[in-house]
Amino acid sequence: MSIVSKKIKKYGFWPSGLSAANVAGKNLKFAGLATMNGCVYWTESRPDDGGRATIVKRDVDGQLSDMFDAPFNAASKVHEYGGGEFGLSADYLVFVNAKDQDLYKIDLARKSPPQRLTNISNMRFGDIQIYGDEIVAVAELHDPDAAVSNMPENLLVRLPLTADMATEIEIIAPSKLYGGRDFYAYPRVSPCGKKLVYMAWDLPHMPWQCAELFMADIGADGVKNVELIAGGGDEAIFAPIWHTDGGQHGGALYYVGDGTGIGNLYERKRGSSTNLLPIEAECGHPNWVFNMRSYDVLDNGLIVLRLIEQGIFKLVVIEPWSQKTRYLETDFVHIEKIAAYGDHIVMFASTDEDAEVLVSLNIDTGDYEIIRKTSQVELAEGDVSKGEMIKYKVGDDIAYALYYPPANGSFKAADGELPPILVKAHGGPTSLADRGFKIARHYWTTRGFAIVDLDYRGSFGYGRDYMQKLDGNWGVTDVEDAVAAVEYLSSRGQADANKAFISGGSAGGFTVLMALANSEAFLAGTSYYGVADLGGLAKATHKFELKYMDELVGLPDGLTDEQAQEFYLSKSPLSMLDDYKSPTLFLQGLDDKVVPPAQSQAMYDVLKAKNVRTKLIKFTGEGHGFKKAENNITSLEEELKFYQDLMA
Repeated sequence: MSIVSKKIKKYGFWPSGLSAANVAGKNLKFAGLATMNGCVYWTESRPDDGGRATIVKRDVDGQLSDMFDAPFNAASKVHEYGGGEFGLSADYLVFVNAKDQDLYKIDLARKSPPQRLTNISNMRFGDIQIYGDEIVAVAELHDPDAAVSNMPENLLVRLPLTADMATEIEIIAPSKLYGGRDFYAYPRVSPCGKKLVYMAWDLPHMPWQCAELFMADIGADGVKNVELIAGGGDEAIFAPIWHTDGGQHGGALYYVGDGTGIGNLYERKRGSSTNLLPIEAECGHPNWVFNMRSYDVLDNGLIVLRLIEQGIFKLVVIEPWSQKTRYLETDFVHIEKIAAYGDHIVMFASTDEDAEVLVSLNIDTGDYEIIRKTSQVELAEGDVSKGEMIKYKVGDDIAYALYYPPANGSFKAADGELPPILVKAHGGPTSLADRGFKIARHYWTTRGFAIVDLDYRGSFGYGRDYMQKLDGNWGVTDVEDAVAAVEYLSSRGQADANKAFISGGSAGGFTVLMALANSEAFLAGTSYYGVADLGGLAKATHKFELKYMDELVGLPDGLTDEQAQEFYLSKSPLSMLDDYKSPTLFLQGLDDKVVPPAQSQAMYDVLKAKNVRTKLIKFTGEGHGFKKAENNITSLEEELKFYQDLMA
């Protein structure tokens, strides 16, 4: 066997066969996932089709087919982030069309073209469920004449599946909805069709901070006998699921609640709830979008659950009637939505070496089949960088992150040289770093960069206490964790602290700008649609996140609007530019409704006037996150050039 000798070249400048076009050009993105009668349905968006999302079906024979063609595009805009863009029954598929936000149905037996069900110009739909001959969903009613445009009315609604261009729908939430619970999610009708559960919460909370689960009777005359069954106070609820197994063990309702301080799975039967797996592990997920699901129930009553324990993703099978458990040993290091059928589950998952796939897993044998890949790009073994979970000190506290070393089968650096380190700050900020193989990450590691992907204090997955450590300290705690990660890796000889860069999007972009404004730890940074002006964001943001920022930055009670704006500004990167010297790249979509493009523009203008090295690239037709392949290509290439120019 011949041994290939690696060429010596400086870290950060290694030639790589992985181009930006490889990273962005043909990679799919998955969203919704469901099963019905042995068939699997999922939403996938295609960058080479302008980001359009279709729903794909895998039938019982393994054949794939699109449920509709252009111009239809499945995407909900409720809460701006959407989710739950389609619902299924044995006979029909109902989906939200992105352009008009109306509902359309497809007759599965006839394979009919989409038929429009609603024609309501100021209403959006999401979190759809079909039961019997009716549809239940979350709706968002926008009043074009309202004095405040970012305060739509959120509703639970139902309409007949046979509706034809319906212009009116029935509100099915309890009467107090009219006066207003601010938000709803997971409207789910029981298999018998007589019970409804739903989740509700109010401002100033986000759904992972405080949410309530209600149960009610539902019938032709509406909703009655509403009962609070879980949540509220310091407890949040996630993903209620009904199940009936034909009487073998009795029907039940399942949900995740974090009343113990971390999200655990509960079973509710005969008016009482039982924690099925009391464990210091997170079984839920932050509800940024509708219809997130970390578990499902098989026909035989077994539950397959994804949990996160000390940052590590695991799959466990639970026998709820005995509470016996067994763990499934797999190669998957990051797992998203789960749906069950037969003795299988399907899920979106990734390994250390393979990008996200839609996979079908037999829970008895552990065998799995890949149904669909998000990427056709395959790397040679020597080009794969595998993540190492690290736990490090930040003062008297601790934080978590994943470290990825440089990896290239053809190149290495000279002995004694340390790699530049790119710190990645996830968005949210209530979120967590993706553990799985990411093509975009390897764009950097194959070029000789090390990457540290932060789960800074405030991240999800480590319990409520860890998540709340960011409250009142956004832009401080996360920055401390970023700086400490560089110092820790430098002390271990895994990174060159003099060549540290930082990059992030949205809330992660805010962390980037705060780090560059308040620390000299970074040579440069890149803000992808990052928050630069908290006051401007508070004025312009949408209802879902209207008060989210207040808790993150610790806005005092009782301030006038003018005083609140002054406080926001004092916590914003835009007010911290006197000593700002770090080169900064801004990448911004011009249709962004979450972080208005004026934020990046204002920051860029000030830095440019101060002769700080900076660049602003604007993308027409892009919102909060870039969908078009050409724009993702430009972003990667420009970010790499920005850093290499500084290291040259």
